[in-house]
Amino acid sequence: MPLCRRCFYHRGRVPSTWTATVADPEEFPEHVLIDFSDYEKKEIEKKAKILRANAESRDWLYKP
Repeated sequence: MPLCRRCFYHRGRVPSTWTATVADPEEFPEHVLIDFSDYEKKEIEKKAKILRANAESRDWLYKP
């Protein structure tokens, strides 16, 4: 499976020092797109773990 270089995340929950974020007003205006294209795979995985831990602490995970 290819590694996703962009992902959706809640505005205000992404550290501003990471990378550029762009508002995603199409479906959820409070979400942003995070561009991970400037990072290596290991860095992306590390950042993804941080984002997931933040989401889990708020019980804010996708539940189909």
